[in-house]
Formats: sequence, C-alpha cells, structure tokens
Amino acid sequence: MIARDPWGGLAGPEPVGRSDLFVLGLPYDGSACWRQGAAEAPVRLREISATSPAVSEDGYAVDPGSFRVVDLGDVAPRAADLAEELGDAARRDYFSRVERAAADALHAGGRPGASFLLSIGGDHAVTIPLFRAFGRVFGEGVGLVVLDAHPDLFESYDGSPLSNACPVRRALETGKMAPEHLVILGTRSYNP
Repeated sequence: MIARDPWGGLAGPEPVGRSDLFVLGLPYDGSACWRQGAAEAPVRLREISATSPAVSEDGYAVDPGSFRVVDLGDVAPRAADLAEELGDAARRDYFSRVERAAADALHAGGRPGASFLLSIGGDHAVTIPLFRAFGRVFGEGVGLVVLDAHPDLFESYDGSPLSNACPVRRALETGKMAPEHLVILGTRSYNP
C-alpha cells in the first residue's frame, strides 16, 4: 500500500507522461545472511516521505509542477521466491521480474535516461538484477557507486553466486562496466 501523499507531495495518484523520478520498491531480503529487515524499507520510506513537504537544497518548497515523482509500487516476491529449498532457482525468478520492471522504468521517460530510477529496499543481492537492467538499457559504460562495509566481490557465498555478497562481482562480469567505473566507499572488511 502506498502512503497518502508520498514523496513530499510530488507523487500524483496516477502516472503522468513526464516524470523526473520513478520509485521502485523491492521488498526482498531472501539473500540476507545476517539480519533481515530490508524488505520493510519500501513501505516505511513511503510512510516517512509523506510526513514532510519536498524542499530543495536551496530551502524552497519544490513545486509539483516542476518535479514529478511516479511511484511504481513494489516488485514483491512471491512465496516461491523465498523458498529456501529452491535456492538460486527462486532468486533467479524474482531477479528476472526485478530486471524487467527496472528496464521498463528506465524506458518509461520516452528515451532511456529521461527519468531517474530510485529503487528502495532489498538486500544487496537486488543490485544484480538492477545492474543487469541498467546494462541492458544503456549498454557499455555503466558505472556503479557502492556504499558498503564489504566490497561484495565474492564469486559465491554460502554456495550461491546470487548471494548478497556477490553483486559487485556479477556487475563486473556483465561486461557493461569497466573496473575503473566502479567506486566502493566505506569498506572496512575484506576477503582474499
């Protein structure tokens, strides 16, 4: 459920032709290996976003006519997407749906890059389908900025190449991003 007047009043009740920002919720923490809770982020951030008007960095209220937000809702996992016994097969199905939704949003502005896509929620593993969508839509030359205590470069973690410890490795493997277009900030824990 989308909060009433989310995103500081910038999101209308219906999608409009021109939008500056698309919001896509990913309530998924099926790859979390320590603490779950990322799946709650989309609903909580929508609720919080409705508590204050949108204010620019200059301190002025943002006119909804000058900056338009469209909330695309959530790509919610189905029970089968979270079934541990299905392992990576379940993740692949969910990731496929996320990749399609992200690619559709990136094309929604009329041309790729016409609007900005903000995805919220999801453990680190959702970076895998999101990056694939960006690579598919924009081709080579895509970059990635990661703010994380871990570099997420594992080949496989807990037996899964689709783990939350592997998304940066998967992004590099797409061939859409050169290593020099990757910035990892805040890392404090490394593995060989």
